[in-house]
Parts: sequence; C-alpha cells; structure tokens
Amino acid sequence: MRVKGFSFAFVQRSSGTCPQTIGLWWFLLPYEGGAEHTVVADTREFADTTKLVSSNKQFVEFVSPLRSNYASCVGQTRGQGYNFYNVEFKNKKAYFRVDLRKIDAPLSLITYKSVVASRPYVRWAIAD
Repeated sequence: MRVKGFSFAFVQRSSGTCPQTIGLWWFLLPYEGGAEHTVVADTREFADTTKLVSSNKQFVEFVSPLRSNYASCVGQTRGQGYNFYNVEFKNKKAYFRVDLRKIDAPLSLITYKSVVASRPYVRWAIAD
C-alpha cells in the first residue's frame, strides 16, 4: 500500500519578509523490513529555480535564490514532525536539506535526488 500526503513546515522568521509555511509532498512505499520515501519541497512560492549543491548517501542540500519579495527573509522551518527535512532562509537564498543522519535506524540511504519542475526531489530508503 502506497501512502501519500501533503504537509506544511512552518517558518520561524528571525527577520525580513518570509513565507509562513513550506509545502512538502511526500510518498511512502512500505515493504517488509523498511520503506521507500519520496519528498518534494514546494519552493515555487518563493523561488523560480533550484539546484542541487551538495550530497552524499546520508545528506542532500538544494539552494534556491529567493524572489525579491522574500530576499530579506532570515529564518528556518521549525517543529514539523520530520526533523530530517529542513529549510533555512539566509543570504537571499533558501536551502532545502534532507539529513538522514538525524534518523535513529540501522540503515537509511538516499537513493535518488534531482530537481523536478524547479522543485527539490529526494527519494530515500530505510531498513531495520
């Protein structure tokens, strides 16, 4: 059974004009002993382009130059249920990160990362 959803990560603003929330589309495909996860961050509200800037098997980071109406934003997402997804706003850019080092599991691995329709797209797997 595939599970899918949409949730919001709330932005805690330190200064400037920031979006109130960041939308996250997520999909979960469970299998015996683990699951495959997919997450897409809806950066189109505040940025027109996104690029992959850093990655390894446990961490991936994308950067999106902010549109002029949000260029002053300094802040980050807070308190969402998945603390391994994070968006930080600073220096006229938004940084979307998936950090699997924050998951308490024997094995987790980023299996695919890309930019799709100008949005960060990450697929990762977890096993017991």
